[in-house]
Amino acid sequence: MQIATTGLVLRQVKVGEADRILTILTPDLGVISASARGSLRMKSPLFSATGLFCYSEFSLSSGRSHFFVDAAQIKKVFHGVSATVEGMALASYMAEIAMELSPTPAEGEADAQLRLLLNCLYMISEHKADLRAIKAVFELRTMSECGFLPQLVCCRDCGTYDGPAFYLDPAEGCLLCESCAQKAGKKCNLDAGALFALRHICLVEDKKIFGF
Repeated sequence: MQIATTGLVLRQVKVGEADRILTILTPDLGVISASARGSLRMKSPLFSATGLFCYSEFSLSSGRSHFFVDAAQIKKVFHGVSATVEGMALASYMAEIAMELSPTPAEGEADAQLRLLLNCLYMISEHKADLRAIKAVFELRTMSECGFLPQLVCCRDCGTYDGPAFYLDPAEGCLLCESCAQKAGKKCNLDAGALFALRHICLVEDKKIFGF
């Protein structure tokens, strides 16, 4: 059975002289394993499109335990990711999280994770933001989309929305305003700007995620 899909190569493992086993994040199949036979040969039509962190269009055939890459065409290559050790390390870290989470196509989980990864890889590749900010955005957004979205609308106890300082309880996943935090014996860990950024990262639409 032939399957056409887009996907981002999260990992590649050399097998034999010229073959690679790829781990690919796709929007409609989730995280899959696929064999790209002969893809390490320079003259192979699969050589460029099956490289690490390549976003490509794939034509796949299904086997007993994994897929086989019959054809691939590049959509986007993030050349700048490998320009620094730090950038490559962050990209590898994000890919590892995506593989560990293995988002499913159900309810758009895999598609959302793919869009987030592509956005972050672009920011790394083009040096559009500090790597620490990219890491924080990826972690917060990924956790939110995996069901760990904290209650960020208002103070849990009194309903206050705005204020100079808030306390984010990481264990309970809720906010306390400055007054309620003091009553609870907690020290505020967010100022107004940090709370705005937190709400933005967790709640805004994908294309605006770095616009804070």
